[in-house]
Amino acid sequence: VPLRGDDGIRGALVLEGSVAGRLAHALNAPPPPAPVLRGELTEREREIVALLANGLSNKEIARNLSISDATVKVHIKNLLRKLNLKSRLEAAVWALQNPEFRRLAESASSSQSVPSRTQE
Repeated sequence: VPLRGDDGIRGALVLEGSVAGRLAHALNAPPPPAPVLRGELTEREREIVALLANGLSNKEIARNLSISDATVKVHIKNLLRKLNLKSRLEAAVWALQNPEFRRLAESASSSQSVPSRTQE
């Protein structure tokens, strides 16, 4: 996932080895059955799961959607419950394995703003 680093150079998202291994294994596994229908997630929950699939933190999601970090946490808690998932990583993998949500994630990726930092 391309991100802009502190130095302004575009690079790749770096994951700790065990997380990267779990993510690779999960992405290669067959997709889980969709536990909910699209209509069972709110529009905001669909936006948030798409941003999770792009690797954004709660703070970055909050900035992108102009909501508080606490509100993001509530939405994540609700969508995890509705999807019967245990973690935001599982939600991201689920979104990428389901064609409709993968399209949402791809469109969110092209429209999201990644904050850049200026050097002092």
